Amino acid sequence: MTRNRLLVVAVVLAVLLGWFLWWRRPAVQAPRLFQRIAAALHDAKGGALIDQVHERYDIATHWPVLAEAGLGDSPERLRMTAQFAVQQVLNSHRSAPLKMLWTIDGIDAAGDDVVATVSLRLTTDDGQDPLAAPLSLSRHRFTLARRNWLGELAILAHAPITVTP
Repeated sequence: MTRNRLLVVAVVLAVLLGWFLWWRRPAVQAPRLFQRIAAALHDAKGGALIDQVHERYDIATHWPVLAEAGLGDSPERLRMTAQFAVQQVLNSHRSAPLKMLWTIDGIDAAGDDVVATVSLRLTTDDGQDPLAAPLSLSRHRFTLARRNWLGELAILAHAPITVTP
């Protein structure tokens, strides 16, 4: 009887280990990241949106307007200012919530960082362009980094994003 119990325990542990290794894969976690971003946009939750940005994300580099305007003298203040700015934009679209349509075109995992090539389009529930110009990115590169031992990914960096009217 003891031998059978050991065999059952070994099988259960092997299944749990297999699930854990599968769950941590970038191919599983990257779509979950972009689903969380799309949900935060649609639900107008600026905090949830900024939460998808990794702690090591350089806001001053990627959002130079905030840094140049002197709206933050530390990474923490810049992050809070970015969250406030994002929330204001999301609040302005409460009558027509934002909708992000996205596809992952490719994932390249090298070490702890992952490069995801993503195509996305930002629109509203009623199909209108939410900004002065359509925001559509084709095969845009996002560098993602693990945030915890479960393998959850967050945005660490990205290629420049330009919105021009």
